[in-house]
Amino acid sequence: MHTDSGVPQGSVLGPKTFIAYVDNMEDIFVAHGLHHHVFAVAPRLQNCIADVVNWCGAHRLQLNASKTDLLWYGSSAALQLLSSSQKNIVVGDDTIVPADVV
Repeated sequence: MHTDSGVPQGSVLGPKTFIAYVDNMEDIFVAHGLHHHVFAVAPRLQNCIADVVNWCGAHRLQLNASKTDLLWYGSSAALQLLSSSQKNIVVGDDTIVPADVV
């Protein structure tokens, strides 16, 4: 298979190259007020993911929704405040439905 950019899957350089390539992606999360180990509400997370998808497109990458898992953390009371449609995350034309376990 011909590859115009990036590294082939399975390459020994893949993980390090990927980390170096996406290092500044954290700026997108910070711009949306999201940080590691911080809870986020669905609309903020949805907007953040849209920007991540745009960032990936600008860097000739594609976010693969079929390989993406979503797991909501929180108290039962807090999670019940989210409607079932708010619990789903849309990535392009795909909808990611939360799982009970990942």
